[in-house]
Amino acid sequence: MKKNDLFIDVSSHNGYDITGILADMGTQNTIIKISESTNYLNPCLSAQVEQSNPVGFYHFAWFGGDIEEAEREARYFLDNVPQKVKYLCLDYEDHASGDKQANTDACIRFMEILKENGYEPIYYSYKPFTLNNIYYEQILAKFPNSLWIAGYGLNDGTADFEYFPSLDGIRWWQYSSNPYDKNIVLLDDEEAKPKWKKNDTGWWYEYPDGSYPKEEWEKIDGTWYYFNERGYSIASRWLKDDGKWYYLKENGAMAVGWVFVKGKWYYLDASGAMVTGWVQYKDKLYHLKEENGEMSSKELVKVEGGWYYVNEDGGRSDKPALDVLPDGLIVTTK
Repeated sequence: MKKNDLFIDVSSHNGYDITGILADMGTQNTIIKISESTNYLNPCLSAQVEQSNPVGFYHFAWFGGDIEEAEREARYFLDNVPQKVKYLCLDYEDHASGDKQANTDACIRFMEILKENGYEPIYYSYKPFTLNNIYYEQILAKFPNSLWIAGYGLNDGTADFEYFPSLDGIRWWQYSSNPYDKNIVLLDDEEAKPKWKKNDTGWWYEYPDGSYPKEEWEKIDGTWYYFNERGYSIASRWLKDDGKWYYLKENGAMAVGWVFVKGKWYYLDASGAMVTGWVQYKDKLYHLKEENGEMSSKELVKVEGGWYYVNEDGGRSDKPALDVLPDGLIVTTK
């Protein structure tokens, strides 16, 4: 959705026929309630979907601070989504426990499950309840610009920004419940996404709130990158992290598999860590030197008392070239 787009959130409270309120609002966009807890489904769901343009769906939570119950409710919600949409929303405005951190952890776990299933998760509530029961900054750290917050002011049906419920990370504002729930988009979908940025020093990855990763790994579109203490992506170099060596390619992406660096071949496992010793690749064995990970080539390598010749392409010969006898004498293999 684009900035200033309008939408209505609807539930069984709005009934089977929502054509009138859609016409009054001047939009076909809806976010429709599907479920509560693990035992309630909106009986008007099918009719409301058919009459509108659902941009998302929401679930009214009962799990409080119970992570296991949050997981069950998330799966119940997902099992009853009638069609693919971009957004699935957690309506968390009641049943909070007295443990603010437990509430936050449960909400994040619920949203993680939505994300794992291909949806953009949204936290939906109102400001006082959120401030009293949730560390919302932790939600934003995991899901930037994921807040949908209600704040009505005079509740006269207009979006009066004098009464805007100011919080970081608000994507949508529910500005009125009179005579139905009215919402406005504050951030374009594209604006709400993190982006690569570049200057004369290098590349960094900026979140919508202006922050960026520093001294950490970040997985972006399925690929790992490492950002230094100033937030720049490191590239074309080795990185030692937690005792293991990784190679960041020219574009900053972490290498896996074979990589050719300064005239030498190295092998990185699926985690990106440099491998030493023998490695099976397809139908051949290759030797990576213990001291630096370089692939051995055109040389003898000692293995379990025998010496194997490693060919120019790095592949090990089928049998030892030399044997070491018990008295230490080295002899050629017959």
